[in-house]
Amino acid sequence: MDVGRKVLVPPIAPIAANTEVFDAGAVSFGVEYRRLDDDIVGKHLSEQDARRLADIERKGGADDRGVSIHVYGRDGHEYLRFDCFDNGPHYHYITPGQDHQVVVTFDAAANGDPLDWTLTALRGRLVPMLREAGGGAYADACDPGLVNDVLARVEHAARAAAG
Repeated sequence: MDVGRKVLVPPIAPIAANTEVFDAGAVSFGVEYRRLDDDIVGKHLSEQDARRLADIERKGGADDRGVSIHVYGRDGHEYLRFDCFDNGPHYHYITPGQDHQVVVTFDAAANGDPLDWTLTALRGRLVPMLREAGGGAYADACDPGLVNDVLARVEHAARAAAG
């Protein structure tokens, strides 16, 4: 992939108690309000991965929050994640079996509001983005009508979580 940066750190798993999941057949969407700080990073990553993440960020530590939208395949693997964070919005391609994830920094000047952009991308680009993340079987099995119906509920939950 020519976009984003390869990161040799696994994504910090969603906190199930904070995540509302919406089934859309071949895929499901999770909506979570996330807060990331050094303590949370330390609890969810190995010491080595936490150091790697700190080296990548080079901002003196993690401190961000906002709505995350997770995209899972029927296999339970998270293929895509959109972090609509206050300070550093970005999205992830999380390919199964790889030793890395690809993180793409969001360009607010070009794309506007991160949550609006994410919802537009999910409605219009979900299939090619799933393919890019190794989820071709789920991309092929998506029912566009069902996905769009479920995304209306995802949008409502995400906007409520964003406050």
